[in-house]
Amino acid sequence: MPFKPFFLFSFSVVWYLSSWLGLNAQNDSNLVITADTVVFISKKSIGSQLIHLKTADFKRLPGGFDDPSRVLLHFPGIAMANDQANGILYHGLPSHLTNWRLNGLDIVNPNHLSNAGTLSDLASPSAGGVNMFSANVLDGFQFISPALTGQRSWALGGIADLQASSDRQNYLQLSVLGLEAGLHKKWKDDTHAFVNYRYSFTGLLDDFGVALGNEAIRFDDLVAGISGRSNNFKSTVLLAAGRSDNQHNPQDEPYLTFKDGQNIHYTSNNITSQWLVEQDFDGGYQLDFGLSFSQRHDKRTAFGNVSLPDNSRIFVDDRFDNVNRKFTAKSTLHTPQGYHIEARFMYDHLNFEQVTAAFSPIYQNQTNNSLLINTFKSLDLTPRLRLSPELGILYQKNLDLLPGLGLEYLMGSHSFKASFTKNAGFGLQQGPYDLKGARSLNYMLDYKITTARFRSSLSAFYHGLYHLAADSLQYNYLHGFDFNVSGTLNSSGLGKSEGISMMVDFDAGKGWWLNLNHSWLSTKYKNKENENWQHAENDFGWMGNSNVGKKMSLGSGTLSLSLSCHYRGGQYYFNIKNDSHLNTRDYSSAPQQRFSPYIRWDARLNYTWKKSMLSLDIQNVANRLNDGYLRQGPDGPYIEAQLGLIPVLSYKRNW
Repeated sequence: MPFKPFFLFSFSVVWYLSSWLGLNAQNDSNLVITADTVVFISKKSIGSQLIHLKTADFKRLPGGFDDPSRVLLHFPGIAMANDQANGILYHGLPSHLTNWRLNGLDIVNPNHLSNAGTLSDLASPSAGGVNMFSANVLDGFQFISPALTGQRSWALGGIADLQASSDRQNYLQLSVLGLEAGLHKKWKDDTHAFVNYRYSFTGLLDDFGVALGNEAIRFDDLVAGISGRSNNFKSTVLLAAGRSDNQHNPQDEPYLTFKDGQNIHYTSNNITSQWLVEQDFDGGYQLDFGLSFSQRHDKRTAFGNVSLPDNSRIFVDDRFDNVNRKFTAKSTLHTPQGYHIEARFMYDHLNFEQVTAAFSPIYQNQTNNSLLINTFKSLDLTPRLRLSPELGILYQKNLDLLPGLGLEYLMGSHSFKASFTKNAGFGLQQGPYDLKGARSLNYMLDYKITTARFRSSLSAFYHGLYHLAADSLQYNYLHGFDFNVSGTLNSSGLGKSEGISMMVDFDAGKGWWLNLNHSWLSTKYKNKENENWQHAENDFGWMGNSNVGKKMSLGSGTLSLSLSCHYRGGQYYFNIKNDSHLNTRDYSSAPQQRFSPYIRWDARLNYTWKKSMLSLDIQNVANRLNDGYLRQGPDGPYIEAQLGLIPVLSYKRNW
């Protein structure tokens, strides 16, 4: 790896800090430490392979807007491509390589306004403007690295697992984001039921005739559940439904973008249902079983007169229709000997239709059935040495073995771990159905220090991807989920992401906490084995965060403040074709140009008293207009800026 000097320097810094602060095994002999998860100050958990957030973290960290995936931006190795969307970019890998789950079961993209922040204005398979599951209906949220053993999936870029139960609170929340309320009922037999509803504030303004420029944006969602327990048996049923609507009205000329001259209507409907069962047996055996069905339907229509760079005019009449369905069944047996045996089946179907005046119609009707059986066990070879082997057997079109191995050494407050996994993925996109399933090999080395007041980690990582969908030009599945790709696709595409991450978390006392993390990474691609590696779009080079917070008593309540800075290198970008009104990437050559570096400051202030909380959450305090996308305008391509300052004021009352 080309990061050896950085790794040695960072290792020396972390080791020196630990020695200077007097961190040793004798001072913290009662701590339970593993290399996978580190429990941090303010009840948050950050690890190089697992990030576990609780409900309090969604309310504590700035720039999150009650959206779990937006909160991830503050942690090591994670970035977002655009402020308008909440897609998760882990180690420079694009968000469509991330699997979404609810309680461990795969689901479709759970986000409203899935076209938010996309170049083509089409539905994203993994991102959106707002998550349908707000922080108020979640017990927690986990992001799982593809290098972590014991968490097998069809994910090449990680797992985003939303965790929800039927044990909730009664509350009312009034916010600039939306109006939200939840009701919960518990019976004497330990049966729980809840219902939660949210309606967007922008939709409410539109209902009262208050226009926000030439856009009308609204969304709402309903989440409900019921659970019951009888002796050693527990059953839970969850149902979630969401819808969003975005109406873009045309403007008078002159206008900046082709989009300004069109009347565009984008709608999305999402439904997710789950049945979860837990059964304990005599002898220490436990069986978990789950069924999940989810579907989202995105539709976009556009029409209007558009001026082209050569002063000609065309009439736009475009239609896009996208339906994605997933059915998942999972059963896990936990034995008293520590074995975890899991069988998982997933049916994934995509029906896509694109009819435009500029291109020939594109139709796609593709289904992927996958069966995965996985066995995992954690073995304590000695009091300090732990081995975590696993073996997955995957059947899609043919049989494939997916091994994994973790070796961890514990030495008081210090831990060292080496991990290896092989993962599987597939892309439901335009192209022949006989494309091979994508695969990845993941390697990680971790060193961690965990004490009562100081925690740090240093990680080296490598993700190698192969059998990616690619064409004879420069399109590679590592770039994005683009339905406008022309040419024949094959499975020759390769990708890699490598680098190191460093993190320090410190409890400074008197309510102060500090978190610093930085990553150096290189993300490259190529379409044939004998070609040279090229810059991928998310080849940031460097990225990091500075987070600081303070909690104090004020009057009869508690005041907490937090301030964060997220920074990274600029994205590389492809040129834009100038022969149509659509924003279509030109894959005739590799991306060589890049946007300016990205910097964003976020701040949050909470005041809590009795059962009430008043919050001010501000994204982009400095109102910096970071580069967003290269877009096509009447005068040629131009760089569109991302969103500026966004303040969100909210009041929540529990009872």
